[in-house]
Amino acid sequence: MKILVLTFLLTLVSAAQVPLPLQMKIHSWPGDAPLMNSARCTEPTFKPQVEAFLTALRKLGVANTALSDESALVFSKSDLKPGLTYQITPVGNTLNVVASTTEGIAHATATLLQLIQVKDGAASLPMLDIEDGPTNTYRSFMIDMGRNPHSPAALRQVVDMMWFYKANYLQLHLTDDQIISWPSKAFPKLYSEKAGWTWEDFEKLEAYSQARGVTVIPEIEVPGHSDRFRKIYPEVFGKTAIDLASSPEAQKGVETLFKEVLSVFKATPYLHMGGDEAYGVPQDIQRDFINRLNKFVKSQGKQMLVWEGPHLGKGDNKVDTDVIHLIWRNIEVPAQKALEAGYQIVAAPWDPLYIVDHYPRTMFTAVDVKRCYEYNTSRWAHINHAMESYKKPHITK
Repeated sequence: MKILVLTFLLTLVSAAQVPLPLQMKIHSWPGDAPLMNSARCTEPTFKPQVEAFLTALRKLGVANTALSDESALVFSKSDLKPGLTYQITPVGNTLNVVASTTEGIAHATATLLQLIQVKDGAASLPMLDIEDGPTNTYRSFMIDMGRNPHSPAALRQVVDMMWFYKANYLQLHLTDDQIISWPSKAFPKLYSEKAGWTWEDFEKLEAYSQARGVTVIPEIEVPGHSDRFRKIYPEVFGKTAIDLASSPEAQKGVETLFKEVLSVFKATPYLHMGGDEAYGVPQDIQRDFINRLNKFVKSQGKQMLVWEGPHLGKGDNKVDTDVIHLIWRNIEVPAQKALEAGYQIVAAPWDPLYIVDHYPRTMFTAVDVKRCYEYNTSRWAHINHAMESYKKPHITK
């Protein structure tokens, strides 16, 4: 099936514009409803999400928050109708919150945090019916950790924001020519000290994000953007990007790095291998490399993501159709062509979804919030005046 999905790479958002539930009916507003300082959780797998919710209540100034068997706010597990991730339903003075997955219950807690009122250390919620689910199944936010350091505390704030807005995937661009933020155990000299992360920090981020309905997608960028790999371990990754994309030793090295990140980010269904801007590497070699890594990623039970990179190719030298392309330029892999060829694609156009701060403190690609919120997922445009899609955006059917 051809699916067009959406990625938010770095959009600016405001608290006044959180996603509205699909269906909502209000019976009473806070002040008339029972106090909700505690919560009851009948599903053990939902406990991390409920505890994250109670932690957020404490940050809002709610006193004496706790899990309690006597609470009027009850979290339970149940199958839901297709397209829904959670339901909130009042029964008498009890507010029942139901989901079929941990992600769904996290979305429900985000909605509750948007509705809650706090006064004198006490929290109250409206009594209301809600049925809700996402329009797009893939709602991603990317942080570039291969060019600029981002602390664990900063990324926890990002996860909190994504939780509040119900975005579900956090892509971490962990490696680039400037910085390698991944603290590899197999290749310890790769790690850049200014990145500021330990292996344990990433394990904690995995737990923190999962408790808030956010899944981390790791990205190891190859064969382009790989200078540090080749400069530090040429005996493994080769001296050129062509070496990296073609040598069996480099293949083993990349697979080792993939195994490392997947051993920490266990929840992700995806792994991103980069795949773009592999300058100087013939496209047939790029496609063969992508397909070999795709075979390995599938052997690990995951699905491959790549940036728009080499052309799709033909025959025996065609990129595997189960590789998902994040299309950002709409040049090498035009979105419509990819869809017609049977690929799944992720919309990641420069306009309006990128904020790139390569040149200190200029934010030269940022667009206004209104354009972000009015973004049409079928529209592919660029902020570069020299690009054809700047004057004439491409529209997919």
